[in-house]
Amino acid sequence: MAGTKVALNRSQKLLSQLEKQDREQIQKRIARLGFVPDEVLTMLPLDKRATRARLLVFLEYEEINQACACSHITEIHYSCAFYPSIMIDYLHYLLDEVGLLPAEEIDVYRDLIVTKNPDVTKAFSQLERKWKACLAQV
Repeated sequence: MAGTKVALNRSQKLLSQLEKQDREQIQKRIARLGFVPDEVLTMLPLDKRATRARLLVFLEYEEINQACACSHITEIHYSCAFYPSIMIDYLHYLLDEVGLLPAEEIDVYRDLIVTKNPDVTKAFSQLERKWKACLAQV
C-alpha cells in the first residue's frame, strides 16, 4: 500500500509539473503574438476543455496569419472550417457557462460549420435544439 501511495504522489507531482510547463508555453505563445496572457486566459481559461481547445485553435490561426497574412479568411471561418467539433464544444460551453447568445448567431454558425463539414450535422443539430430550448425559457 505504501508503494502505491509513493507512486501516486510521484505521478501527481509529474503531472503538476507538466501542466505548469504547458501553461507557461501557452503564455509564451500568447505573448509572442502580442496579446496580454492574463487577459486572454481570463476569456479562455485553460481549466475548461472547450475553452482550452478554442484557445489553441485561435493561437494556431494567429501564428499562421503572422507567418503569411491570409486576411481573406477570418479566424471564425478558419475555426469553423478546420475544427468544427471544437467550435461545437465551445458553443456548448458558451451556452452552459456564459449564457445565451443572440438567436441569429445559431444560423451563422450553421452556415459556417455544417456547410463545410456535413459529418458534424448530428452534433450541430443537438446544439441547435439545446440553443432553441434555452431561448424558449427566456
